[in-house]
Amino acid sequence: MKRGAWRVAFIALAALAPFLPMLVRGEVPDFRDHRDYFVPMREATAGALRGLELPLWNSLSGSGEPWLANPQTGVFYPPAWLMALLPFKTGYAIFLALHLAIAGIGWRRLMLRWTGDGVATLSACALLLSGPILSLLELSTVLATLAWIPLLLAFALEPRASGSIVRDAVTIALCFLGGEPLLAAVGALLYASARLARERRASLRPVSLVAALAFLLTAAQLLPFVESLQGSDRANGLDRASALAQSMAPLDWLRIPLSPFAPGAASVTLTSQRFLPSLYVVPVIALLPIVLPLLWRRERVPRRACGGWLILFAVSAFISAGSSLAVTERVYLMLGLEVNRYPVKFALFGVLALVALGTICLDRLLECTKEEAPWGAAVIAIAALLPLLLAFGARWNAALLLGAWVVAIAVVVVAKPTRAWALPLLALAVCADSMHSSQFLLKSQPLPLSVMPHDSLLSRERKVVRLEQLDRRSGAVASSASRGAWLGGYLNLRNSQYDAMTAAPVIDARYERLLDYALARPRIDILDFLGAGYLLTTRRIDVPGYREIGATDGVRVYERAAALSPVTIWENHVSQGDRAAAFESLFSESWSAAKQIVVTGNAPARPSDAVDGTVGRTRVVATTWSSLRADVESPRGGVAVVSQRDAPGWSVAVDGAEAQPLLVDGLFRGVAVPVGRHTVEWRYAPRSLAIGALLSVTGVAIAVITIFRRRRRKSA
Repeated sequence: MKRGAWRVAFIALAALAPFLPMLVRGEVPDFRDHRDYFVPMREATAGALRGLELPLWNSLSGSGEPWLANPQTGVFYPPAWLMALLPFKTGYAIFLALHLAIAGIGWRRLMLRWTGDGVATLSACALLLSGPILSLLELSTVLATLAWIPLLLAFALEPRASGSIVRDAVTIALCFLGGEPLLAAVGALLYASARLARERRASLRPVSLVAALAFLLTAAQLLPFVESLQGSDRANGLDRASALAQSMAPLDWLRIPLSPFAPGAASVTLTSQRFLPSLYVVPVIALLPIVLPLLWRRERVPRRACGGWLILFAVSAFISAGSSLAVTERVYLMLGLEVNRYPVKFALFGVLALVALGTICLDRLLECTKEEAPWGAAVIAIAALLPLLLAFGARWNAALLLGAWVVAIAVVVVAKPTRAWALPLLALAVCADSMHSSQFLLKSQPLPLSVMPHDSLLSRERKVVRLEQLDRRSGAVASSASRGAWLGGYLNLRNSQYDAMTAAPVIDARYERLLDYALARPRIDILDFLGAGYLLTTRRIDVPGYREIGATDGVRVYERAAALSPVTIWENHVSQGDRAAAFESLFSESWSAAKQIVVTGNAPARPSDAVDGTVGRTRVVATTWSSLRADVESPRGGVAVVSQRDAPGWSVAVDGAEAQPLLVDGLFRGVAVPVGRHTVEWRYAPRSLAIGALLSVTGVAIAVITIFRRRRRKSA
C-alpha cells in the first residue's frame, strides 16, 4: 500500500474510533438532539425507504407537514440510505463516522496544496476530532453538509481537468442534499470565489456550468423545499430573538485551545452560545497562528492563501457574533440572514480557517532551522505542553494523555527527527487528546424502546399539545423536565402518536399563529377542532373539561374527551371565497370553531336547519406517507374535514371518483360528501416533486454522458 493510502486509512480509522464502543455495544449516540430529534427522524425515513415507500408527508406531526420537502430528512441523500440498508443502529453510527472521514480526507487533500503529507494528515485528524466538528454529531445535517466543503474547496484550487465540472457539481449537490441549505450555499459561494480568484474570467463559464448541473441534480429536493418555504415562518424572516439566538461573542474564540475538562475550565470558559457545546481544537494547531506575522515577514508562508484564510476567519467571526455586537446585528439583518437560526453556524468556517492557518504555520516551523527561527521549537513546545498540563486534572485516562504528549514533545521538540515517524506520534497524541476532551459528546444508549413516556395514557387518535414554552417562563420545573417527558422533538414518531406541534425547521406561519393563539388565550374550541385531546404542562390547571390522568418527571398529562376525531362531518358551514379572510375569522371571539366551519371553494348547499358541530360517523381506515383513507357516514350530506393542514399537491376522491378539494378555515382539508356511507381518500403528489424529479433525471443523464464521453476520448 502506498504511503498516501496508509494516511487516508489512518484518517478513516480516526473517524471510526469514536464510534467503536457504541458499535460493539449496539447503541446509538444519546447526547442532546440525537435521542428525541435526529434518531426518530432518521429512523422513520429509513423505515419508509426500507419498505420501498417515498416518505412525502408526515401526518403525525404539526397536523401534517411535508416530509420529503424538508432537506433534513435526507430522502435523496445517498449516504443516508445506509440507515435503510443496514440495521438502523449500525447505519446511524456508520453514517456519522463516514462524514467525519469525508471531512478529514477532504481536508488532507486541501492542505496538501501548502503542506507536506504528514502535516496535512495530522491536521485532518485534529480537525475531524476537534470539538466543533464532534459537536456536529448531534446536528448530523450540519455535519453532512460541512463534511463536503473541504473537498469542494480542494477541487476549486486544483488545476482544471476534463470532467471536473461533473465532479464539482456532484460535490455541491451532496452539500445541499446533506440537509443544511444555507451552509451549502456558503460552500458553493466559497467554491466560486476560490475559482474566480485563481482563474479570473476563464472560470466564469465552467463555474456557470457547475452551478447549472448542481441545480439539476438537486432539483428533486430543491423545488419541494422552495415550495415549502412559501407561507412558512421563514418566508418573511424569523423574529429577531429567534434569528439571533445562539450568537458567538468574539471573546468566545478564546475557548478554542482550552479543553472542556481542564481544571477550572468551567470558571473561565465563555457561554454566550450552546449550539456548539465544545470549541476545543488542540493547542498545537489552534495556537500556532500567533506566529504568522513572524513567518509572514520572513516570507515563509504562502501569503495569498494565508490572506484568504484570514479574510474567511474575520468574516466568519463577524457574522457569527450576531446579537453580541450591535454592528453585527445590524449587518446580519441587513443581509437578510434572519431566515437562518443560530448565527454561530457561521463560526464553523472560522474554525476551518484557524485550523488551516495553524497547519501552514506548523509545516513551516518544522522546516525552520534553529538559525532561521530559534523561537519555532519553543512555540511548538508550548502548544504541545498545554494539554499535558491540563491532563493532570483530567477525569478520564489522564495517564494515557500524559504519556502521549511526553513522547510527542520529546520527539518533535527535543530529538528533532525526520517527519516520517515524528508526525505519526504527534498525530496519535492529537487523536487521544481530542477524543478525551470530547468524550461527553460521545455518550450512547441502547436504541429507545417503542414504549415512550405517557405511552400507556395516550390514545393514538388524539393529538398532543404542550405548554412547554409558556411554562418555562413561569417556573424552573419545566426547564428541568426531560425532553422525553415533554414528548419533544419527533419522539411522537416512535409510537405513532399524533402531535399538534412539530420540531420541523420550517413551519406553516398561519398554523403556528393559530396554535399559539389557541394556547395563549386559551381557545378551547380551536384546540378541540384540532383534535388536541392531551395537554402536557408542569402546572396544575383548572379548566372545565380537562382532567389529570398522569405525570412523568414533573410533566402532567391532562385529557379532554371533547376533542374531535381526525375526520369529522359538518353540516353548518359558512362560505368564504378568500382564504385569508376565512383564516382571520378564526380569531374573532364571536365565532366558535365548535359550531361551524368556514369553507373556501364550491361548498355543498347548507341545510336550512343545519346542526351545529359534527354529525354522522367517521373512521380512519389507513394512513400512509402519501395518503389518508377514511370511511364516513353522512345523514344529510355535508363536508368531511380532516384535521390536517392543506398543502399544494393534495387531491381527494369520494368512492373512487375524483372530487374537488375544499379549504376549511383557511388551513385544513375538506371535501363535500353526499348522503350515506362513502370512502374518502386524500392523496399527496406535489407537482414540484414531479418537475424536480424530471430535472434531476436529466442532470444524472448529462453527468453520465459527460463521464462516458470523457473516457472515450481518453481511450481513443
